[in-house]
Amino acid sequence: MLFALTLDRVGDLYSDGALKGRANRMRDSIVKLSFNGRFFVDNAVRLNGKLAQCKDHLSETCQYYALFSGICPSGDFERTMIEEFGPLRTDKYPEVSRSNMFIGNYLRFFILSKKKEYNRMADKTGTLWEKDAPSASCNHGFAC
Repeated sequence: MLFALTLDRVGDLYSDGALKGRANRMRDSIVKLSFNGRFFVDNAVRLNGKLAQCKDHLSETCQYYALFSGICPSGDFERTMIEEFGPLRTDKYPEVSRSNMFIGNYLRFFILSKKKEYNRMADKTGTLWEKDAPSASCNHGFAC
């Protein structure tokens, strides 16, 4: 996902349509091979020479990588990730393992910032800090 984003940005920088095309094809392949209709599966393995999804490998962080790198198969996917996930999410999606502060929740910060969803970023303290549980400390410096 990040490699596709890199190709896209380098294509922009050098006005290279071939690189941008390669990035788009890569994104299409990622959706085809990894998106299960609701979420992106974290990885695949080769079985008898063919890629097979590891269907039980779902992480919140992988979903944020997809959005961060411009891979969004539907508006429903983006809405779900923005509205129903995050550090204080409910257990509605137990099959999707939770993100830790670094890197998952930081990717979420970048996504929310780009979408101007500021109210979702600083709900409890009015500041950005690496709290991913109500009992966590408020005095660390990642978000500085």
